[in-house]
Amino acid sequence: LKESGVDLYIRVVKEFVVGKHSVKVRMINVFIVVCALNMGLSNTVYAENNHEKTVNIAIVTDGISENAEKHRELLQAEIRGLLEGEYTVNFLSGKQYDGDWDLKVIQKVFSAAESDEAIDIVIAHGLVASHVAINTMHLKKPTIATLFLDSDIQSVPQKGKTSGRHNLTYIQHEKTFLKDIQLYREVAPFQTLAVIGDASMTEIAEFRRMLESAKEQVKEDGIEFVFVADSGDVESILVEIDKVITQNDAVYLLPNERLSQKQLAVLGEELLKRKIPAFAMQDNRVIEYGFLAVYSHENTFRRERRRVALNIKDILDGIPAEELSVHLEIDHQLYINQQTLTALGLDLTWNTLKRAKIVNEGLAS
Repeated sequence: LKESGVDLYIRVVKEFVVGKHSVKVRMINVFIVVCALNMGLSNTVYAENNHEKTVNIAIVTDGISENAEKHRELLQAEIRGLLEGEYTVNFLSGKQYDGDWDLKVIQKVFSAAESDEAIDIVIAHGLVASHVAINTMHLKKPTIATLFLDSDIQSVPQKGKTSGRHNLTYIQHEKTFLKDIQLYREVAPFQTLAVIGDASMTEIAEFRRMLESAKEQVKEDGIEFVFVADSGDVESILVEIDKVITQNDAVYLLPNERLSQKQLAVLGEELLKRKIPAFAMQDNRVIEYGFLAVYSHENTFRRERRRVALNIKDILDGIPAEELSVHLEIDHQLYINQQTLTALGLDLTWNTLKRAKIVNEGLAS
C-alpha cells in the first residue's frame, strides 16, 4: 500500500523528534504548509479554467417546417462547436419563439425574446424575422438578423461596413434580387416573372414598396413582376402560376423555408412539365429538382452559419454588435441544369457558358 501524505508527515516528524532536531521539524512544517497552499491554489486555478460560462440564445423563426428545423439545428451545432470549452450554450427555440408564418406573431415573439432578462443574445432566423429585427429601433439585446433580400432597394441601417445601430448586426451578401433577375434573363429570356415568396411577406409594407420599386427599375427592360404567395401548399402556388405565366415567362423562388424538400421537388417537376424556366435566389439544391439555374455557392448556408457563430463569439468577447462587419464575401457561382436546359430547348450564349458551372450533363445526354 502507498503511504499517504499525512502518514509520511507523521513518520518524518517522529524521526526528527527522536533525533532531537526540533529546528528541522519547524522547517518541515513550513515546507509542508507551503506545499499544501500551492496545491490548493493550483486546484483553484484548474477549477476556474474549467468552469464554462453560460450563454442563453433565443432563435426567433418565421415559422416551423422541415427545412426551418433543419437549418436551425445546423446553426445551433455551428455555434456550439465554436464556443465549446469556453461557454455552455442554452438555445431557446420552438413554439415560444416560432412566428407561425404571421407578421404579427413574429413581432410578438421577437419582442418577448428581446424583453426576457434571461436571454443574452437574439438571433432573428428567417426573412420576415430578420426584417422585424432590422426595423426595430431600440434593441435591448445584441441581435443578429440572418437574412434580407436586397440592400439596394431594401432599407437597412448602415454605417460603413457595420449597421451602426445599437445592438444590431446582420448578414449582407453582394448578391441582390435585381442583379439576379438580369443574370437569369441571359439564361432564359422572359417577359413576366412570377416571384414566389412567403405569404407573410405581403403583410410588410416595406416589401410591397420594394417590389413596386423593383418593378419600376426593370420595366425599361420589358420585365413585369407578379408576386405569388406561398402558404405552404404547392398546388395553390401552381394554380396561381397557371393564371399569370406562359412558356415565354419564368418563375423565381425567394429564400424559402416553409416548403419541404419533397414539395420543392414537386414544384420543380411541375414547372418543367409546363416548360417554365425556374430560378432561385439562394438555395443551389433546387437544381436537383429541375430548376434551370441558381446563382449561389455550394457552401452559402454553411458560410452564413459560421458568420453567425463568429458574431456571437465577438459579442461575448465584448465587441458591440453595431461594430461588427455586416458584409459576407462569397464567390457566387452560376449553376445551370443541363437536363432542364435541354428539356426547355434553350441555348446558352458563349458569355453565359464561360461563367456557368453545368450540372446534370450526363443525365441530359
